Amino acid sequence: MSESEPETPTHGGGASESDMEPEVPGAVLTQIPALQQYLNRLAGLVGEALLLQQQEAARMAVPGAGAEAMRQAILEHVAIGQAKQAKVEEFVRAFVPLDLTEAELQQFLQQMVAADDAETQFRNLGAELIALSGGAGVEKIKESGADVCFFFRHPLVENCDRECVFEFRSGEWRAQG
Repeated sequence: MSESEPETPTHGGGASESDMEPEVPGAVLTQIPALQQYLNRLAGLVGEALLLQQQEAARMAVPGAGAEAMRQAILEHVAIGQAKQAKVEEFVRAFVPLDLTEAELQQFLQQMVAADDAETQFRNLGAELIALSGGAGVEKIKESGADVCFFFRHPLVENCDRECVFEFRSGEWRAQG
């Protein structure tokens, strides 16, 4: 780095408003370690919730050989479902903007767990965050003040270009609402 180039802050907001196009996907994130850690945390929460979702589906797909086995399967299904909902709620609370009201947060949470297409919505959002955390499909990253915008291809939906903005506010990274 030359003396005339500004140092990239570790908290997030870039020193310039120029577009940055990494040669290696995700390379710019190494300059913003707090954002990389945040994305990795979100990706981990998504992965844990999706694993619980798979366990929940698998548990109900294997019927037992009697009333006691069925009762046990139902109890396990409920326990896994509760663990999944708790993990999704933990994810939502870490993901949404800080200025959302509790009612708005609960509304988004319900979209992720109870809507007719909740499983698909959560899987798609999770796939995006997992891709961003690893740099997969990222075509451009633009920093502007305390915001970082990712331009990328959706990892599951064909021909779907996306952009996602994360902002650094009150000492935390969050998705922009």
